[in-house]
Amino acid sequence: MRRAWVPGTVLLLAVAGCEQRVSFNQRTVEADDLAAQIQVEPTAYDFGARTSKDAATATFTVTNTGPAVLLLDDAFLSGDADAFTMVPSTPLPVELASGASWTFDTTFRAALGGELTAEVLLRSNSETDPEVAVPLVGTGALPNLLVTPDPVDFGTVSVPCERHREVTLENTGLEPVRIDAVRLAGPAAASLSLVSPVPAGLELAQNQTYTVKVGLTASLAGAVAGFLEVDSSDPRGTQSVQVSGTTRFIVEEETQLVTPSSYPVYFIFAVDQSGSMNDDQLLLGNNIGAFANVLNNAQMDWRVGVLTGAGSPSGACFVGGNWLDSTLAPATFSSQFASRVQVGSDGSYLTEALIGLVDQGIKLDAPGECNAGFHNRDGELHIVFISDERDQTNRVGGGVWLGGYAQYVVNWRNYIGAQNTLVVHSIVDIDVGGGDCGGASGDDGPGGYIDVAGATGGNLLDLCTSNWSQALAGIAQRAVSTTDRIRLDHPSPVVSTIVVYEDGVPVTTGWRYDAPANAIVFDSILPADTAYRVTYALAPTCPPP
Repeated sequence: MRRAWVPGTVLLLAVAGCEQRVSFNQRTVEADDLAAQIQVEPTAYDFGARTSKDAATATFTVTNTGPAVLLLDDAFLSGDADAFTMVPSTPLPVELASGASWTFDTTFRAALGGELTAEVLLRSNSETDPEVAVPLVGTGALPNLLVTPDPVDFGTVSVPCERHREVTLENTGLEPVRIDAVRLAGPAAASLSLVSPVPAGLELAQNQTYTVKVGLTASLAGAVAGFLEVDSSDPRGTQSVQVSGTTRFIVEEETQLVTPSSYPVYFIFAVDQSGSMNDDQLLLGNNIGAFANVLNNAQMDWRVGVLTGAGSPSGACFVGGNWLDSTLAPATFSSQFASRVQVGSDGSYLTEALIGLVDQGIKLDAPGECNAGFHNRDGELHIVFISDERDQTNRVGGGVWLGGYAQYVVNWRNYIGAQNTLVVHSIVDIDVGGGDCGGASGDDGPGGYIDVAGATGGNLLDLCTSNWSQALAGIAQRAVSTTDRIRLDHPSPVVSTIVVYEDGVPVTTGWRYDAPANAIVFDSILPADTAYRVTYALAPTCPPP
């Protein structure tokens, strides 16, 4: 029969020699001395730095160091379970007699970068240590992508400027990192751009960096918020940093216009009266009706003065002693105009020096002079030269012509005032050399007339081959076209900021911005007596991004 030991007092009996003397020694026996005891070796384990391809395994031994049977009920992991695994040598539960052992293996495989920890918890019937924790630690030596700065701050950018910022991609891990994609996202992504794209297949070794340049283009005023996202082989997945900034308009301006009750425009026709021009004068007179129709259909308030060098009392006076205007019936105007451009040669030198003739004619628009009151300084002036020879205003003899036509343009602009527009048109013999349309060989061509037309952006037409009706209507259309626009007071507006108001009401369609003219151009002629206001922001001088 097996007896159980009960804790308590034990008498030790010692018999010495033949004398049969008995001595007694008393000792207390504790419960722990009779129970199962658990011991784990090693008590903790550091796996060191490991890559994702470099797993490490450690074996742990559990020993019963007590006299009683050790019942090992359970063993499990807690912590970074993705990085650590445990495999027991035999399934649990297991009984270990005194001095017996049982083993289990733990394996570390880095799933993330940096320090990773876990512990194995062992539960048994040990009275002193019913639950034993075995700490585990390992370092994931994986790719670790660091994106800086975070956030990417562009500060304040003026419309329509652009600013760049550099973003650094750095691999702070031990394994190489592969950059798969870099993109911009978020509500303001349209305002952002990758100035320097990332090359395909980019790989960064440990501590290696790569710089990405990001741009912000200011188009509208307001806050800019987005994200720079980087896909890579970093096991943490997509790395994202915030991108922010503020855009603003540097200056806001406005232009106001109240359309007049009518649109005044002025024309001076200077017509060569030399003998070779007889057929051209006839074509001019017969087709002037197309010119008048364009102006009348646009309800223009127009005046036409004719200079031929045959005026009276001075050759630079308008033929007929006055000018023609929009109050005349179309047939009356056409008839009177035709008679004035076909007066025939008067022997005046000015008839082949039309630039000088016009210059003298505008000087006679003064109180007491023959052309007084022609231009009221309230509208465009269009000068039309018609000749089959080059201008002889600056001829000094011997076939020598001087330059200096630019000064005449200055004189004519001063005459009408800076607030009005000057446009010069030339219907001339464009072919130089020979007598295509009359004139002595070498004296024909557009000399002088092409200079003044080019300086003012006017029409240059061929006297020899032009469709006269179309050519004259085109000149009139140039004058009409200015009644469909509002010229802005300040150059270089930001187009996206332009707002047009008609009598206080925003107008969103039927107009466009014409950059060369710096004007708002409408699809039709502006109605009379209407108030327009145009607001816009000016574009600043942008510094390098």
